[in-house]
Parts: sequence; structure tokens; C-alpha cells
Amino acid sequence: MLAPILSTKFYIPRPRKNLVRRQRLFTKLNEGAHCKLILVSAPAGYGKTTLITSWLDGQDLPVAWISIDSGDNDYYRFFTYFLEALHRPHAQFGEALLQMIQSGQPPAPESLITLLLNEVARSTTETILVIDDYHMIQNADIHQSLRQIIDDAPPQLHFIICTRTDLPFSVSRLRSRFELLELTQKELSLTQNESARYLNLVMGLELEPDEITYLFERTEGWLVGLQLAALSLREHADPAGFIHSLKGDNRYIADYLVDEVLLQIPEELQSFLLRTSILSQMEASLCDYLLQIDNSQMLLEALDKERLFIIPLDDRRRWFRYHNLFAEMLSDRLKRRSTETFPELYQRASTWYAEHEMKEEAVDYALAAGDYDLAATIIQEIGAIFLSKGHWNRLLGWYAQFPEDEFLGRPGLWLTYFMTLINAGLINIASRKISEINLKALEEDGLTEEQLIRIQGELAAVQGVIDIHSRADPASAKTNLSLALHNLSGEPNLALNFATFNYGVACTMLGETDEARLAFDDSITWCKLNEISFGKVIGTSYLAEITAMRGELRLANDLFQDADRYARESGLQEGAVSSKT
Repeated sequence: MLAPILSTKFYIPRPRKNLVRRQRLFTKLNEGAHCKLILVSAPAGYGKTTLITSWLDGQDLPVAWISIDSGDNDYYRFFTYFLEALHRPHAQFGEALLQMIQSGQPPAPESLITLLLNEVARSTTETILVIDDYHMIQNADIHQSLRQIIDDAPPQLHFIICTRTDLPFSVSRLRSRFELLELTQKELSLTQNESARYLNLVMGLELEPDEITYLFERTEGWLVGLQLAALSLREHADPAGFIHSLKGDNRYIADYLVDEVLLQIPEELQSFLLRTSILSQMEASLCDYLLQIDNSQMLLEALDKERLFIIPLDDRRRWFRYHNLFAEMLSDRLKRRSTETFPELYQRASTWYAEHEMKEEAVDYALAAGDYDLAATIIQEIGAIFLSKGHWNRLLGWYAQFPEDEFLGRPGLWLTYFMTLINAGLINIASRKISEINLKALEEDGLTEEQLIRIQGELAAVQGVIDIHSRADPASAKTNLSLALHNLSGEPNLALNFATFNYGVACTMLGETDEARLAFDDSITWCKLNEISFGKVIGTSYLAEITAMRGELRLANDLFQDADRYARESGLQEGAVSSKT
């Protein structure tokens, strides 16, 4: 599999044994357990995840869990993880639908939601699905679809959403039907008694009642604010002075306690925290490679023991992540201390992910590093596979991060980029972008004649498709595609097949069925050998059409049946294929 699903996103963080038990909130959750949605919404650090994991520890129902990060804003990536989360406690759930999403032509959003709801309806087991850190999702299409799923889901599926912000979609319908339990900042804030138990019993500070009252009033029950203060108080020579100098504004509290907490721990741990803050998830070998050290496991265990906002993600305590707010503070401090460190750290993270066959994450880190050479190298390696699987939004998102001069200076990126635009229906953008390319500048950059001929061939193939779909000029398209076939002749590859298939389309439009038939035969053969499902289906469909035009109706019918079978075998949606490849 090209980009394996990160299984750590489905692990439920284990509740610590020595947390303050929040019985008043457990009572609310127990009373609202029948609701369709439990919404836990509050700013960072109010203990949303901790509360839910502690409560779930006493529940008997199967639990599906998804930890969201910013990379999940791609529509089909989000719902791949959504389905995989439900699949894990229910082995038969969603297997066919997952294959459809991974195919070159996934179901349209409307169809996907219907299929997903039907799949849920077939399950008779009551299940809780937790979506943690949902505030990381900014995609309006995901919001719309998730709202529909929650509204229309059968009663055996219960949702818990943890987020820092209000939901970007209405839940008034659920509220009016008493199917919603809401826990906000008001409910999640620690009471004064809970704060006292936390500071004295859990953290062992032995503070006086007036000192606890002052901290409680200053932090307004903000759990992480209390934790930061307590960590600093452990080693502070003047606890009373520290408490009474504590600022009440959250932003200033964070700025103040970064210095007061981080500077109180060993330099080795400070350095480790700061430099690993670029990682959304971490494990020992990744951290070792990132920092060029060999004791990350010991340091991770030390951080976990000291409760420095590090959350274990699996039962083996192999993978961890920092609390998001804490990671952001660390990252900001790292930038202030040594901005030149960032690119090198991101480059190493990218290399580690690439070596562990997590190429998608590798591209993300390379682009974050501004290492466009590394990002381009990986995209050239995986771009064709992403294209064949229909991950067009992901590809276009990567391309958008290349500065104009970086993109125009890397012809190895062009063909997959233009094919992605064409498959996504963005023909006008492809037409405008191809006009910006200056082959003369490339020639001056020292490319060999053979390289220039290949690039000219690829661009001619793209221009031919633009002629077909934007200008409806099959004659001009055939001329450009003939040049492409000439320049790209040799070992069959994606570029040659792209030109070959579209040459067949141009010939079909011109009524030149003999030439078209030969082109489609060649294209289908290559797609079969290289397991390009979408190309195999669309090529066979075109071949069936021209066979019917020639009056060979029995053979045409057989070919249509083949195309339908290929589509079903590969999970492509019926009727979804078009004249693009």
C-alpha cells in the first residue's frame, strides 16, 4: 500500500490512574449516553480528551476513535479514517466501501454518504464513535457530510465530538429532539474543590487554601493552566510569590510558563521538547533520526513520567503526541531561538517517513521544510499512483505549495500536474498554466536534447487534451498528440499511454475508427499490465463505442460488459467514467 493508514490515529489514550475523578461530569455523560451526539467544546487545555477517555473506561459499548490532524482535511482521506475507525471494532464493517474510496474514481459525496448510512444501518451493535480534535477540520464539504451522517444515522450509533471551537454546522435539530448533550468551557472548568484535589493530592504541592483560591481564580479552572503552574511550583523557591504574580490572561500565562516550566527541567529534555515539537506524532526511532541521538526512548519515558503534556497513543506506549497547545508553544519558542533549525528538522522527518513507506507524510514534511527538491522527488515517485487512485485534491494541494519559479523549473512535475488538472475537470487552469512554460529557458538551463524532446512530447500530449476538451478541435488535437507519440516513443510509460489514449479519442472524434481502435488496444494493454484500473475501464469503454460505430454490435456488447466488470472489480462507481484519463 502506498501510504499506509496510520493506526495510531485510532488508539484511545489511556486515562491516568491518579487524575481527579470528575464525578459531576460523569453523571452528565451517563445521563446523556442515549443521545445521538455528545459535543465537548472548549478551548485548548480544558481536559476534553481526558474526560472522555476516563468516562469510556467504565462503559461496556464498543468504541471507535479517530484523532484528527490538519492533514485530514482532504474529503476522501477523512472518510477513509472514519470508515476504518468503525471497521476496527466491527470486522465486517465497510470493507467494500473502503475499497471504493481508495479506487481511481471514488463515489461522489452524496453517494458516499448514502452508502455509509446504509452500512451503519445494517449493524445491530450499539457503538460510540469519538472524533477528537475536530477543530482541525476546515473543509466545508466534510462539515456538510458529517452533519448529514449525524442527523440521519440510526440510533445504535452515538457520536462524541471533541473540539476547541463551536461546530461549523447547526445542531439545533438534535437539540430540539433532546438528542444532544453539550459540555462547554463552563462545564469543563474545574471547580474550586476539584482544583484543590488536583493541586494537593495529585501534584502533591500542599498549598494553603488561600493559595489554591488565588490560583483557581486566576486560571478560572483551566486544567492546563493549573498543571503548568503546579509543574513550576514544584521547584520554585518562593511559591507564594509565584502564585501571586501569575497572570490571568491565557496568552500571557502561556508565555510566562513556557519560561518558568521549560527552564526548570534539564537542558537535554528542553532541547528534546523544542526540537520534537514539529512532529504531530512521535516514536523513539523517529525522534532518534530527527535529532541524531540514540536515547529518545528514555527521554520519551521521562517526559511521560513528568506529565509534560505528552499523551501515549497506544497500549505499548510506543507512539506519543504532545498536547496541541503545548506543542504550539514549544514550536514558537524554537522559532525564536533558532529559525535555521526548522528546515533541517523537517527534512529529516521527511526522510524518515519516506524510508518507512509513509510517502504522503514525507511530502508534507518536505514542503514544510521548503525543500522543494526532496518534495518533487517523492511526488514524482508516487504521483502516478495517487493520480490513478483519484487522490487529485491531495496532489493539487501539494502543487499549490510550490512557488511559481520552483514549479516552472521542475519539468518532472508537469505531466502529473496537468493530468491531475484534467482529471479534476480544471481544463481552463491547465490551458493557462501550460502557456506560462518557457521551454527556451529550460534549454538554457542545460537540459539534454533527449530530455527536451521528452518534455516537448509531454506538453504536446497535454495540449492535445486541451484541444479536445476546451477547444473541441480534434484535428489540432491529433496533430499535437501525433507529435507527442513521436517524441515519447520507446519504452511504454505513463506519458506515452496518456498520449496514446487521447490520440484514440481525437481519432474517434474525426471518425477515424481504425486508428482509434489501434490506439485504444495499446492503451488498454498497458493499463492491464500496470494495474491502472481507471485507464482500463475508460479505454475499454471507448473501444466498445467505436466497435459499435463500425457495426460490430456483438463484439461491442462484449466490450461494454468487460468495461462494466472492470469497473465493478476495481470499485469504480457505475457511470462515473468520463472521457478523461
